[in-house]
Amino acid sequence: MSLRCCGLGLLLSLIVLSLATSTFDRHEDRAALLAMAGAPAKPSGESLYQLPSVWVTDAGSSLKLAQLRGGTRVLAMMFTHCPSLCPTLVRDLKALDAAMPAKTRARTEYVLVTIDPEHDDAAALKAFRKRMVLDPRRWLLLRGNARDTQELAAVLGVNYGKGDGRNYTHSNLVTVLDGQGAIVHQQVGLGDDLTRTVAMIQETRAR
Repeated sequence: MSLRCCGLGLLLSLIVLSLATSTFDRHEDRAALLAMAGAPAKPSGESLYQLPSVWVTDAGSSLKLAQLRGGTRVLAMMFTHCPSLCPTLVRDLKALDAAMPAKTRARTEYVLVTIDPEHDDAAALKAFRKRMVLDPRRWLLLRGNARDTQELAAVLGVNYGKGDGRNYTHSNLVTVLDGQGAIVHQQVGLGDDLTRTVAMIQETRAR
């Protein structure tokens, strides 16, 4: 009887462990991800657009973040060969977009910045855009050099590091910027909880 109970207990433990780890990419160590997630940085009121860094789009053109001034932007960091976390993040952002009222949606744009500028050149970003079906009129894909990427991540509170091979571990952070580039809202993962971010975007547009 005791052996049967032990066997059942072991089976249940394995099932729970499997469920607990199933939401993480194969390329990511679960403990590392949890440590990286942390709490979003508190909005400082300072503009992200003060950064002097120059970025390159998937179309090959250069721009400074200050050129994004004037509209509400939803920003996230990712890399194009991410197995599942980044595509899931993009799908969540598209669900967020669909959940917004039409007028708010029309005035909200998205910025995706790669954390892997070594491999994510303009062609890789363009292929990612095509794969994820991202409208070039409302989705901007950027890459910078390693130093500027690290600086932007630090300002946003995004943690990332090398995983296995060309993969990365990284926090799943979504940031809302107002028209002047100030951080007005951050959320670790959207999932099914879109309400807070939609409300903050609407509030930002009303200012």
